[in-house]
Amino acid sequence: MIPEDSLALLRRIEIDFPEFRDDGCSGAPDRILWWSLRWACRLHDWRYCSRAHDPWELDQAHRILADVELSQNVRASLPWGLRWLAGLLYGRLTDLGGGYRAWNSCGSEDGARCRHGLALPGWMPPRLAAGDEALMRARSAQRRDE
Repeated sequence: MIPEDSLALLRRIEIDFPEFRDDGCSGAPDRILWWSLRWACRLHDWRYCSRAHDPWELDQAHRILADVELSQNVRASLPWGLRWLAGLLYGRLTDLGGGYRAWNSCGSEDGARCRHGLALPGWMPPRLAAGDEALMRARSAQRRDE
């Protein structure tokens, strides 16, 4: 069963960001027997997509919230006797599926659209090409010398 607050967030994502795509549960199964975990993994992808949030939201507390919420949502998806599987799945998602290594997986280096389909937000400066980056460093050094 999907908790009401998670259901509300899923609806908000659909309305406010219809282009948002998730990749399911990454390296873990999207379902255990008859119980779908896809919605829980969709919310986890949403929390980890840096383009879906304001820059001041993206801190360690936000990461912890995303991972704790994933664990709680997986547990909510499963019947009482199978909830111990949530710990295994949680570990697989956060360690093998990317976890902290995937935190800024939607940075400016991904170009106009990230892997979740979201456009580059106004607050995120586009990544400079290698030649532009060298030029900017040279100009910065020149200004320091002046």
